[in-house]
Amino acid sequence: MAGFTPMRPLPRVGAGPASFRRRSDRLARAAVGVLLAVGLATPALAQLETPFDTDLGGWVVQGDNVYFWNDVDGNPGGCMEIDDAASGPWSVALCPPEWTGDWSALTPLDSLSYDAKHVPSAGQNGGPPYIFRIEGPGGAAEYRQTGFPADTWNHFSAPIDPAAWTLRSGTWNDLIENVVLLTVAAEMISGDEIVFLDNIRLTGNPLPPFRECETEDFELNVFGWIAESGGITHVPDDGDPGAHLRFQESGGSGRLLAPAWYLGDWSSMNGTGAIAFSFYLETVPVAGREVRVELAGPGGSAYVSLPSDDLLPVRRLWRPLSWPLDSSTWTVTSGTWAALLADVQEFAISADVATGNDRWGIDNLSRGAAGCVAAPANPIQFHLPDYSVCGYIPFRGASALARNPQDGGLYTLVNVSATSGGGVYPLTGPDAGVRWHSYSSPIGLVFTADGDGFATENNAGILHRFVGAESTSVWANTFSSGDDDPAGLVVAPPGFDGPNVSAGDLLIADHGNSGPDNIWAVTPEIANSERIVVPDPGSVDWYDLTTDGNTVWAVDQLDDDVMTVIHPDGTTSPLTLSQNVVNSRAVAFDSGQGYLYSVQTTGTLGLYRIHPGTGDVALVATGFGTFGSGNLEIDAGNRRLWIADDSQSRVWEICLPSVVAVGDPDLAVSGLALSLRPHPIAKDTQIAFQLPRASDVRIDILDLAGRRVRTIRPGELPAGPAQVRWDARSETGGRVAAGVYFVRVEAAGEVRTHKAVVLR
Repeated sequence: MAGFTPMRPLPRVGAGPASFRRRSDRLARAAVGVLLAVGLATPALAQLETPFDTDLGGWVVQGDNVYFWNDVDGNPGGCMEIDDAASGPWSVALCPPEWTGDWSALTPLDSLSYDAKHVPSAGQNGGPPYIFRIEGPGGAAEYRQTGFPADTWNHFSAPIDPAAWTLRSGTWNDLIENVVLLTVAAEMISGDEIVFLDNIRLTGNPLPPFRECETEDFELNVFGWIAESGGITHVPDDGDPGAHLRFQESGGSGRLLAPAWYLGDWSSMNGTGAIAFSFYLETVPVAGREVRVELAGPGGSAYVSLPSDDLLPVRRLWRPLSWPLDSSTWTVTSGTWAALLADVQEFAISADVATGNDRWGIDNLSRGAAGCVAAPANPIQFHLPDYSVCGYIPFRGASALARNPQDGGLYTLVNVSATSGGGVYPLTGPDAGVRWHSYSSPIGLVFTADGDGFATENNAGILHRFVGAESTSVWANTFSSGDDDPAGLVVAPPGFDGPNVSAGDLLIADHGNSGPDNIWAVTPEIANSERIVVPDPGSVDWYDLTTDGNTVWAVDQLDDDVMTVIHPDGTTSPLTLSQNVVNSRAVAFDSGQGYLYSVQTTGTLGLYRIHPGTGDVALVATGFGTFGSGNLEIDAGNRRLWIADDSQSRVWEICLPSVVAVGDPDLAVSGLALSLRPHPIAKDTQIAFQLPRASDVRIDILDLAGRRVRTIRPGELPAGPAQVRWDARSETGGRVAAGVYFVRVEAAGEVRTHKAVVLR
């Protein structure tokens, strides 16, 4: 064996513990407590022992080996046999749960011991890095012993005395208060050998550190959790949010077993407590299977389950699951409910819901009395007042975001290969989390006023058009030859007319990797109509676009100190920023206050607010995990901003300040206080607003498709209240048809929009 990697309490594979594990007598634990209370320095009266005379007793082995129960070659009787292949990490035996818990009642007169015999295929070569290792949230310690000849039984014994152990982390007192893993050396040389283990003993009985409220967010590790017929992994991201625990079945089935400190007397939680956790399924479920939670103990056994049919429509969403600890909810399979809760010795979770080996994750687990809930973490820190997280969608891998004006729904792209789940997904509505269409590395998303969706494929250089979940087609695929990287999109606003673009066209940012970086136009009603609006100006890397209904801005990841204003004639002009926003790949406009929002995707990830007139930049929030492209969307009317945070499995919903809460009155849209009187409009209406200062005013009337119907220019008006009449007529003088329109007022560097209903 060459090289040693310290063992962590992660995968446990091979023969797992039985479905029910015998616990030592609780009277012995009480006796230990009495002795401690009177201060007697005597060893604990109870003893844990695995003689291996009938089975493996719940011990499993981790490493490069094959292990099994040997009924004749023990010291004496049966034993565990490990055939070491000497091709991977050191083999260690991992204890069953009853060996874990609170060891603080043990004294230096107590000891941990076992017998081992190794039969090497060649001469003695090196030795194990330790004989015993204990670890837990409070630290880790190892015991070493040298001098053990081959082909004979050796006895290893370690006193439970900090002076005999090497502390690897933490403190001894913190460690022994909650030992979650005991590992025992299961190979003795760095080479091929056969090892026999027998008579593992601890002259004391650990006490489970039971608490009525136990929660786990898996941010630090997966201490104490055991995989039966499978493996577990601590995943540092993609959780709900942050880190999570992933379980991988072995042989088509397997269970996850909770640590010892979750077990014990649950009687006080009967009828009032609950078990809850967030669940994510990585494999595709089939009908007729289930997610199951099982409890077992001397008094009986019971389970609750969630049919896989309930999981079939859900993809890429963390699913919150909860079951009350009430006999009416659980199926009791043996004994009685009350007797089971009096001594719960096993708490297991399984999810055999797919063909083959299922893989699934859990996060935010809680078990306890009423009010015991593992609340998901909120890592976002705000740097400006009047902003807050007001909700989230627990979606894995979200990148670009867009709202559909037809159904009001929020949608996202997953920017991975189609086989790994790439495509377009609703985030809200009945299909939330279900992939509508499969695309490979999609990066840009937008909806037109009539609800048609458009998505760009980054590497393939394709623009797709889709209508709901029913149909999708290639709409454009002849961008820059040899280097097609179309990304963010926006619908060209009213009046955005030039040689190669018209209002209502799709504007597309192309961040050519080694080829040209162009801004393109595509007609939403005509396939393969792509044409260049802005030729590559050099030293740019376009990623996203937005508009306030008049001006179009673009961001690129090279020019950190500017945003670029795109003009319909193909020219551009810079908006110089007061500070750099590094590697910006998303931009959105809030018509409620008239600010631009962008993100910094390298260094300290942040959400930034930008004044479109002055370029003043303010940091709004930090604490995010990873950002993709186009990961911002705004609903100005409802004062909401959404930001997709990939590694946190979150689409954060951020409450924007109300339009009356902006600190600087010279920049505030609150002064516009836009209203229509009368409304709905039968004949005409007065467009009423408040100017914070004297300003030139422009009023646009837009139809549902965003097309300009009428422009009213009253000229410069003084500060204070103002009214401008609209007679419900179009630019040509004819009366507009009945329906819904939008009144858009631009004044004092701000923009405000009001819905207008015109009657017949």
